[in-house]
Amino acid sequence: MGLGRTSSHKKFKPARRGSSLPLAGYVVFYCTLAALVTYGIAWSYHTLRSHPVFALDTFEIIGASPRTDRELRLQLEQYDGQNFFSVNLAEIRDMVTAHSWVDSVDVHGHLPRRIKLLVRERIPAGLVRKGKQVIVVSPDGAAIAPIEEMAEAYANPTEADGLLDSPVLEGIPQGDNGLALIHKGLQTLNVIRETSLLFWGHIETLDLSDERNMIIHLRNVHAPLYLGDEVLPRNIRNYLTIAQYIEKEFPSLQYVELGFPNHIVIMPKEVD
Repeated sequence: MGLGRTSSHKKFKPARRGSSLPLAGYVVFYCTLAALVTYGIAWSYHTLRSHPVFALDTFEIIGASPRTDRELRLQLEQYDGQNFFSVNLAEIRDMVTAHSWVDSVDVHGHLPRRIKLLVRERIPAGLVRKGKQVIVVSPDGAAIAPIEEMAEAYANPTEADGLLDSPVLEGIPQGDNGLALIHKGLQTLNVIRETSLLFWGHIETLDLSDERNMIIHLRNVHAPLYLGDEVLPRNIRNYLTIAQYIEKEFPSLQYVELGFPNHIVIMPKEVD
């Protein structure tokens, strides 16, 4: 019996190559879509930055005095008509805070064409003589503006009368020590005002040339009043009780010393 030879033959079919046409179609479709999206974004961006509906025409200023309001609006005129999406709000904030009366400001944009500014002005706290000029200062001693601008800063000038009648600080040097002396002078005047508004109302100047012995000049007394290095409220009150007697008995004085606790020293001028 013969062994028959068997053979098995496997048929291998070559893999069919997929058509490149569908892939090319997808590429063309997505490229076209991307181009349309890009064009749409560019068109929208251009429209937003050029359409007249977004041209700035309203500047709302809250918290500024009439004078500051007027001056800020003059500066803001350069932004009138600019596109809402093109304007630099940080630039506006820096411009507004550079104003001498402005302490800080919040700037908000409101579509389609309005800018809102919330202004906090510096608080006038006193008057300081610098050379021939009297300057309005804030509580920290920073210069705000010449006194001539004070009345103009208010719609009703009488609103500024309280500050305009304030005592003037004198003898202030330049630099950081000057700011410290201004702060001390303002505190001294506040203590005096709390002690006696009547006495405070008659003060013309407070001289801090020597901070260890501050000098007050009253409008109705032609002689210096020495305070020492701080206010002694009891001496202020005691002085007021004898002020009329001093005026009557000693019409001409060299000085009055109020710097010793519980003592008032009166030095009359010698009469020839």
